[in-house]
Amino acid sequence: MAFILHRAQSPLGIVLHGLGCVAPSTPGIAGGHPGATNAFEIVRGSDVPAKMAGGYIADRGDLKARIESSPGIFKTSLAEGDVLIGRNNGGGGFGDPLEREIDKVREDLLSGAVSAEWARRGYGVEMAGNQIDNSATRDLRNQLRGERIAQVDSDDAGGGPEPLSRAELKCRRCDALVPAEKTLIQTDQLQGLGRFVLSTVKERFFRAEKIICLECGSLLEVNIKKA
Repeated sequence: MAFILHRAQSPLGIVLHGLGCVAPSTPGIAGGHPGATNAFEIVRGSDVPAKMAGGYIADRGDLKARIESSPGIFKTSLAEGDVLIGRNNGGGGFGDPLEREIDKVREDLLSGAVSAEWARRGYGVEMAGNQIDNSATRDLRNQLRGERIAQVDSDDAGGGPEPLSRAELKCRRCDALVPAEKTLIQTDQLQGLGRFVLSTVKERFFRAEKIICLECGSLLEVNIKKA
């Protein structure tokens, strides 16, 4: 959503607030990543009003002016030409991203829903032009699962520094219940979950906790925890 001043005094003082701007408020299930954080941005001094007066409907690509990212609760003002952008989060994911159907990842990539970088880094899908490289995708997904397991050390094995919330977790890839001693807890910055999980002051207060199956490297749970 985007807003500009219309028949209002300039500058106009505003107070904005929103939930889910510091940490994601829509968790994933069974290894799925959470949805993005909500966010506000203000584009200062754009030419959007002039374009709209001429009958042109501007889009995100037209906003070339200075952009300010803002916290979830703030007081500011809007002047003529300023554009207030509010980005709402989506729902969390279901299942390990490395298990997502590769044809659906391709559809998302071609539609612009995901970037080529995230298709590879997040979903483990290698493309050859507009087509999926099935062999390279299989190898990359195995590599990424192996990298998850390779991070295990004496402090992380068997549930890590914090005990699991329950004794067993379901691993869909192994098709079995996995006991706590066969899991690994890894921590990561929130931005490691995707580029729209913003990295700002929140990194001092929250972290991502990933619970991984040591048998196959699958992601069993992703939780947001206080740092």
